[in-house]
Amino acid sequence: TRPGKSSPWLVRDRRDRHKTPGGAGGIEALYALFFGSMMPKAFLAPSLLIWRFLGYYIFLGIGILLSTHHVQKSIRKRRS
Repeated sequence: TRPGKSSPWLVRDRRDRHKTPGGAGGIEALYALFFGSMMPKAFLAPSLLIWRFLGYYIFLGIGILLSTHHVQKSIRKRRS
């Protein structure tokens, strides 16, 4: 079954339709539109920043760490 209208699934679905990296800009507007009525306005921006960090930026950091590790491992392998 398909989740309800204000679910995180729908926000992720709309994010994937944006042509900017990570759906930047549009996804924030959709987040405010869908979740704004469910929480106090004072929590909207902090929750958006936490959600954006956990859903997007953390994977960039993990990718950088894994790539750096792989490159260093390849360099060490060539030297030996």
